Amino acid sequence: VSGWIQGYRVDFVDAAGKPVPQKVLHHLNIIQPKRRDLFSQIMQRIGAAGEETPPVVTPAVVGYRVKAGDPLLLKGMFHNPTGQAYKGVRLRLRMPYSPEDGILHPMSIYPFYIDVMPPAGIHAYDLLPGKSSTSWEGHPAVSGRILAMGGHMHKYGTGLRLEDVTAKKVIWQGKPPIDKNGEPSGMPVKKYFWRLGLPIDAKHVYRLTALYDNPTGKTIPGGGMGALGGVFIPRAATPWPSVDTTSPEYQKDIRVTIFDEGAMADMTDMNMGGSTHSH
Repeated sequence: VSGWIQGYRVDFVDAAGKPVPQKVLHHLNIIQPKRRDLFSQIMQRIGAAGEETPPVVTPAVVGYRVKAGDPLLLKGMFHNPTGQAYKGVRLRLRMPYSPEDGILHPMSIYPFYIDVMPPAGIHAYDLLPGKSSTSWEGHPAVSGRILAMGGHMHKYGTGLRLEDVTAKKVIWQGKPPIDKNGEPSGMPVKKYFWRLGLPIDAKHVYRLTALYDNPTGKTIPGGGMGALGGVFIPRAATPWPSVDTTSPEYQKDIRVTIFDEGAMADMTDMNMGGSTHSH
């Protein structure tokens, strides 16, 4: 059907239909292959979830526009940190929506995604001992306003920061609360609905930085991650840019996301739409 998606939530059941804790979800990405993202030519990420992600609900007046027949790609990974075995585990994704023939027609929003690693590659990186920072820079395809955003980090993460490099100011930063096991239990979500959004300029460069403090004295393979997701509305009368499916960035995203081809080799390619810096 055509309409507006207005959130999502996940749950898990085993082969017998009994509930399984969400801790078995390492990550889930919800992807629209026929649209591009705000900061790069990768497929548009319209949602994401991890073991700590609560149900996502948009205000009734906004939603993500979909048309009947639109493709939807789900890419997920399970793991089991519980110490208990589960068999036949299935992920269920539920997405409330307003139909096109309904009374209410919400304002169309566009989710966006930024990572401290280059677009169209794997997102975890080796975490150096001690304090470190990793960042990526890029610019949005169109100007508009951010209505809300939040992030995701791994263990030993101390902060995630989004800066307007051109204007030389920090526009968002968050620090993950830590649970009794030293694991991040979520990231703060900042909402800007009351001020009609945070302005973003297509002519400006933005930088996302992940900060870590690894006390183990050893490099942790794949131990670092820093991702930011949010909700965006383009400037009035500005159309969403078309995706270029022939671009190297898009083709690389297809290979890595769908086929997992060359994921490790792609880590060395740092010239796709921005720059990466590690200290």
